[in-house]
Amino acid sequence: MAEAVATDTALRYLHGQGATAGVAVFAAGETFRAHYHREVTEVFVCTLGTITISIGGTVHELRPGEVAVAPPGVVHQTSNRSGSPAEFFYIKTPGDMDDFVWVDHETQTKGTDGMSDGAVVSEALVTDQDVPGRFFPEQQDGRRVVVLDSATHSHRHAAAGGGVPGQDVVVNASYAGVYCARLLQETNPLGTIGIDCGIGKDGAGIAGLWYFEALGVPAAAADIMTVELGNGRELWEEGVISRVNGAASVLGIEPGQSVQEAAARMLAVDGELPPPDPYNRQVVEEGPGGHNVVVTNSIADALPEDKDTNVLCTAGHTGRSVVEYIVGFRPYGFICSDGGVGKNDSGLTALEPANDAGIAGAAVSAQTARMGDGKSTWADGVISAMNDLARDAGVTVGMSAREAAHLLVARETGGA
Repeated sequence: MAEAVATDTALRYLHGQGATAGVAVFAAGETFRAHYHREVTEVFVCTLGTITISIGGTVHELRPGEVAVAPPGVVHQTSNRSGSPAEFFYIKTPGDMDDFVWVDHETQTKGTDGMSDGAVVSEALVTDQDVPGRFFPEQQDGRRVVVLDSATHSHRHAAAGGGVPGQDVVVNASYAGVYCARLLQETNPLGTIGIDCGIGKDGAGIAGLWYFEALGVPAAAADIMTVELGNGRELWEEGVISRVNGAASVLGIEPGQSVQEAAARMLAVDGELPPPDPYNRQVVEEGPGGHNVVVTNSIADALPEDKDTNVLCTAGHTGRSVVEYIVGFRPYGFICSDGGVGKNDSGLTALEPANDAGIAGAAVSAQTARMGDGKSTWADGVISAMNDLARDAGVTVGMSAREAAHLLVARETGGA
């Protein structure tokens, strides 16, 4: 048994993985803030007095023994409008204590008696004052693109005709960071597009892309030099994508596309997304003598056909734990990440043993390419170190990974 307090309402509850059950005690005139749950179904049973509960805009007056149910995604609000104490017993399943999406009180509609009914109102009742700048440029099979000037307007959007959770592609003119991602997640978006804000320190301007990737939600960011911050309409009309997460990449969204094209691809999703390719394996250059340059996320993902044949452009570190993979798989050559180099140059430890095994290899600076993303090593990486065999092939510090891979794949033919 535990004690918790939300507003002035005393809550006594038991929590388990499958369900949470408890008793809520309301003083006379007390109201619990309007909200909805993304996945939880909540059942209410009045046990004392009279409990007023609005579910999806329909107001119920529950007396002892009477029951009401709030399904996932439906805004609901409980209140004791009587002059005496009231109680209700509730069960939530599954038992997710964090599955709350609060609704902004200021934008709730009012019932005829002045009580905030917490309903998801129709779009026709929404004015520009409810959500400044919001508009819906596209819709398809009940799914919509909603454009907002700010991620902080997601509360208002959810309260004022926010649609069904999981059905909106939210295009918002805020930075695509974690803080904004948390705000937007309250709408349970089908996909999101923000602004990269120049990426910034620690990649904070786009960190929300990986937040959404972990949730399986496609997300992208537009180049700050193509749009004005806080101007949703310009983001929609002028924005050009600069960064995408794995879930967006699966949909064919890539840098250089317009925001409108990226949003259209997100909007077309119906059902579960295909999973991202965990390997990112792709032949990026066909070299002489049957040798190719192959991108993959890790040297541990090498295949039998790579042995003595392909140069692998990968994104793991070049530390001692990868020696077994390099020597065991024996690629024709390799490029990994230096992992930030680290103490005692430990991020480069594998270069020398590979050289002793007759395998040319190099590393790119972890400051230039994303670790774990082989395509970034290939597209963005800058060489920071190499072994003697790679040096003999012409690889130098400061060279692009593309150029280095080309030299490695062509070295026996003398072509460069």
